[in-house]
Amino acid sequence: MEELLIALDSYDDIFSDFDIREYKERAISIDLIHELRRRLEQTPYPKRIIFTVPKYRRVKKDEKKVAKRLKGFFRQQAERIRREIKSRREQGIAYFLIGFIIYLGLLWLEMHISALEPLYDFALFPSWYLAWLGFDKLLSTLSKDNYYARLASLPIEFANEEEYEE
Repeated sequence: MEELLIALDSYDDIFSDFDIREYKERAISIDLIHELRRRLEQTPYPKRIIFTVPKYRRVKKDEKKVAKRLKGFFRQQAERIRREIKSRREQGIAYFLIGFIIYLGLLWLEMHISALEPLYDFALFPSWYLAWLGFDKLLSTLSKDNYYARLASLPIEFANEEEYEE
């Protein structure tokens, strides 16, 4: 079974070293986030996340708090990225439409008022720039991977480290 297997010395490895609050409030370690992202690249369709902890350090009630905190963090970050992607798409559409409307206006002006031809030449570049900038913003959202959404969808489990040692 494909799984993301992360070895821990204790539950504290999941959280920032500088945060001493309770598990349900602590900041998640950036090292853990980077490791999970790297593992997701290696295992694109995992079925679950398993954290291994030495048997003598496991505390079931803490595991529930830690898992709940991680799930909440992943959901929060997934929503933040979803909003960023949506905003970028909306900006892309707006820029594209503004550029295209300016271009159409310039074409109409050129056909009906020939005295404004120098204005046409001057304003052609900004209209194309806005249109292509908008198109670029739209295309950039296609490749944006919301790996937090993938992490939020995976069950989080804890296991004895001894079960996975080779």
